[in-house]
Amino acid sequence: MRGAPARVVRALAFLLLAVAPAQAQISRIVVDDLRQIEGTGPAYKVPVKVRLLDGPPTTADVTVDFTLVPGLAIAPDDFSPQGATLTFRKGIDDTLIVDIEIIADNKDEWDITLQQDEMFFIQLSKPSANATLFKSRGTITLVDDDHRDAGVQYLSAVTDSLGSGLNDGRNRLQWRVPANSEVSPKNFEVCWNVGPACNPPDNPAEAQKCDPLLIPLGPGEKQLFTHTDLVVPETYCYSVFTLYPAISAEIGEVATQTFDSTIGPVQWTFTPGGYAGAGRGIDVVPPSVGFDGVFSVGTNGVVYSMERSGADGGLWPKDFFPLALGKGAHNRNPVVPLPEGSRFFVGTESGEVHSVDARTGSVVWSRAPLFPPGSQQLMTSSTGTQAVPAGVFKAFGGQNDVLVMGTQTAAGNTSFFELNPATGENLDTFSLADGPPGPIDNVLGMSVVDYVGNRAYFGTNGGGFTLWGLDLGPAGTPDLKLAPLPWNPLPLGGGGTMGATVLRNGWLYLGTDIGAASTVYSLRVSDGTLNKLTHGDGQVKGFVWPDRRDDRVYFTTDHQVWGVKDDGTLLAPLWAPINLGSPSIPLQMPGTDFLYVGDGNGHLVEIDVKAGVVVKSVTLAKDGVQIGAPSLDNVFKVVHVGSDDGVIYAVRVPF
Repeated sequence: MRGAPARVVRALAFLLLAVAPAQAQISRIVVDDLRQIEGTGPAYKVPVKVRLLDGPPTTADVTVDFTLVPGLAIAPDDFSPQGATLTFRKGIDDTLIVDIEIIADNKDEWDITLQQDEMFFIQLSKPSANATLFKSRGTITLVDDDHRDAGVQYLSAVTDSLGSGLNDGRNRLQWRVPANSEVSPKNFEVCWNVGPACNPPDNPAEAQKCDPLLIPLGPGEKQLFTHTDLVVPETYCYSVFTLYPAISAEIGEVATQTFDSTIGPVQWTFTPGGYAGAGRGIDVVPPSVGFDGVFSVGTNGVVYSMERSGADGGLWPKDFFPLALGKGAHNRNPVVPLPEGSRFFVGTESGEVHSVDARTGSVVWSRAPLFPPGSQQLMTSSTGTQAVPAGVFKAFGGQNDVLVMGTQTAAGNTSFFELNPATGENLDTFSLADGPPGPIDNVLGMSVVDYVGNRAYFGTNGGGFTLWGLDLGPAGTPDLKLAPLPWNPLPLGGGGTMGATVLRNGWLYLGTDIGAASTVYSLRVSDGTLNKLTHGDGQVKGFVWPDRRDDRVYFTTDHQVWGVKDDGTLLAPLWAPINLGSPSIPLQMPGTDFLYVGDGNGHLVEIDVKAGVVVKSVTLAKDGVQIGAPSLDNVFKVVHVGSDDGVIYAVRVPF
């Protein structure tokens, strides 16, 4: 072909394209979510869209089945059962409408703590051979409108600044407009007091200043109040009054301190509010960073999401609404991108496991006794879980899609579960009957999953402190069994752990929680070689952090930060432990020598792991306030930390 005229080359190329076989189109099917004010009746229908992302089918009709799945809303009390086959006609249809019948009521189901709407799901299945399910489940949220004269819901404040002057602070208050079927709020009035010891005003007459009345947006919508030109630094204490025209008894309150985000490392802060006298706070639950936002669960069980960066940093993401689960969580919970959408998996203190749509804040499924019978699958032989769910996913090279977690029971006869991450259904259970003689004690920490070995490892708490390894089952058939390892299970003596296991290069790491005998263990999985370091400073916080570059590991105890070398035969300190007041779980910035730790005196500390010295410290809160475990957003080079005065901080790193 060298030297061929250009027109000949073009003609041959056209001919090759003309005779090449056409590739069949595989249509991607999605189902939309829907938020709907519940209403009081009679029954009515709402449209839900089922769509093809690639336009109408080009070679043949596309079919898919749908059915309705209960959640907090159940049939026939809240919606009518329904199911059918949908057909997208070749060359014609790219969107079909499913009309779903809602059975409205006037029962006051709202609770100022739970603040829980009802939801159910439209589930797609059995796509035709020329299609695939891209988003298979849609959430229909029924916004409760039966609670009379409600106050603003899910109030929170985001604080940053606009410039470098003394009066450039900015506070943005956000809330959900209450829905009420009989009479909607006429106005909102935002009032505040200012000063180090200020309190939110009990009524407008006691406020130093009030903003002109705000007209509410639609029921169930998000509303934003922006307060600028504020003194830096200063504390502002807000009350948001809902007028009907009488003031609601549920007065939203939030307090926040201004700062200059343009010159310091702190980008923004997020502070949850609450109703007067009802309590509030996010406590020290570490935030989780996902594609759709930064997530944290408050001590009151409310799930919040915050924009990761930019001008909207800290605000609720565009499509997200906070969600009340009723009970708090104790650990960082995972956010996982799945084919049907990103999911935030939460284990709470009262025995529930929830899957939350990370984009919208809707519950996808729940294993929770608080939910009505028939709306979920309850965990049997167990009273609950505090363990954070871990998971193995085929999208990341796993043999199956499974969530794994252990439980805690009063009898000390714990079960370990495999759940379907898409539905919450129980795939398999491992308990005393499956294991060797002796009880399985409570599992309070996250297990670690080994993709290569297809296993999960976890430690137990209490007198039966033991390290366990479970096989997860062959491809297509999840099946929990004791892994055939020479050491498995391995009793480690008295005490126990509330922490999580960590795996690096075939070695497991786990720390104990008991005083002068407290120890960090390393175990070679293949042969059971065991090394340990007894540090004598109480609890090992959360988990050991392994340096992925070499043989170093880092961990924190009641009062100290440790760097340890693990050469396979000995755990030896790298440097003298660093004394800090109540250090948090550590975080190493990947590929660097920076280690970040929160302390009990309001600081986030940056440590040089080569020298074993504190490089810098940022004061986030007053003395005596615990700063929690940091989470890293490596895309924006920001660390997110919570605190026990109810604030989440976004901090640029390195400082």
